[in-house]
Amino acid sequence: MMKFGTSALLALAVAVAASAPGRADESAVRLTYSDLNLKSIEGARHLYSRIYTAANYACGASDTDMDVIVRFGPSRCVKEAIARAVRNLNSPQLSRVYIERNGADVASSFGIRGESTLVASK
Repeated sequence: MMKFGTSALLALAVAVAASAPGRADESAVRLTYSDLNLKSIEGARHLYSRIYTAANYACGASDTDMDVIVRFGPSRCVKEAIARAVRNLNSPQLSRVYIERNGADVASSFGIRGESTLVASK
């Protein structure tokens, strides 16, 4: 599991298709999250929100254009950037938030797995 230090930074990198076929431009956004406790669900929710906003920015989308988001949802670029960031952080709580927001099937398609809890009764 990844250790979270006080100087923790998350680089959110996305490949944005350029106008020329077969070419991609790389865009990266750095997020700090040393102020968050990723062992808590609340801290993970705050980080997810930051990741979502940064992904929209890096992909050239506006997370404030509610009409487009409601009608079409986030772009493929945004979805992939968020999933990559969540997967790379390898935080159980952040994965849980991702699954809550996107569903288990979507999470699984991006390689994000939640911890399952098995309760045995005696």
